[in-house]
Amino acid sequence: MIKSILVALDGSSSSIAGASFALRLASRLQANVEGLGIVNSNWIQRPQPVPIGGLAYRRALDLKLMSSADERIDAVLHAFGSDARRAGITFSAKRIDADAISSIGIESIERDLVVVGRNSLFDVEAELDRIPLCVDRIVRNGLRPVVTVPDADEGRRAESDTAPLLVAFDGSAAASRTLHMLALLGIAAEREVHILTQDNRSE
Repeated sequence: MIKSILVALDGSSSSIAGASFALRLASRLQANVEGLGIVNSNWIQRPQPVPIGGLAYRRALDLKLMSSADERIDAVLHAFGSDARRAGITFSAKRIDADAISSIGIESIERDLVVVGRNSLFDVEAELDRIPLCVDRIVRNGLRPVVTVPDADEGRRAESDTAPLLVAFDGSAAASRTLHMLALLGIAAEREVHILTQDNRSE
């Protein structure tokens, strides 16, 4: 029985789609959902090379970026709480200033499922993959099964409960738990499901 869901929120359209999915799921399962608003001020204010005389400008830019991040997280947490109350869902909302990977790892210990936006949590420079490195690490190293939700505007079916599912399976215990969770959630019913398998052995 799924009793608690953790959804990571950074204000991106992808994380907003994740929140919408988590709330719909929580409503159907009568589960508690926690919205975790994440601001990584260390990354926003990370040391970077600046031209001579540019330090004051850099400091002003950092303050502007921090203010923008604060406002974005406050807004997304407020919207999350309003949507949860409107749907009659038991919820909690928390804002943290920390690294997303470690924070989600700690918060997920007491949760049954983690939901993240597929294109959220960009906090590594020069990311080349289509999936942010942070999201990739959460999926690979998470203590709990993870559902990644695409942006709401990536095709009209992204917000639909009949949108296709992609399930990754590598034979590990964690992957087995994920398949078990998929069955418990019941979200595969009447959906097109793709199973991606991987075996690192060379023969």
